[in-house]
Amino acid sequence: MTIRSWGKAPWWDWTNKQGDLVYNVSNPQLVDKFSANGKSFWSIDEGWDYAWFNRDGTVFVEGTGTHLWVHDQHRKFRQYGTWHLLDSPDGLLYEKEFHDRTSIWDGNRAQGERKICQFLS
Repeated sequence: MTIRSWGKAPWWDWTNKQGDLVYNVSNPQLVDKFSANGKSFWSIDEGWDYAWFNRDGTVFVEGTGTHLWVHDQHRKFRQYGTWHLLDSPDGLLYEKEFHDRTSIWDGNRAQGERKICQFLS
């Protein structure tokens, strides 16, 4: 699979007096094109992403907005709402999605990846 992304993702960092990264915010406004097996579809990713850097090395991330949105003549697929991640140097510790009632499909990242592969197979 090939994923091509373009757009912008403005980023702001906050540090403490020692210069350590404590918090950051991003506002992605991206368009993605997923392609495989001679098929492709377009999607958007927009909203706000917040990250808090913890002393124990973990990072808590909250994303809001549209994460994946496909709408063409053959399919409708939308992952919209808020998601939480807790990441560590050893890998992902926690993942939770909170979708609003306008989402056509709800699921976590792994379920989304399977859905994308179905579209492109």
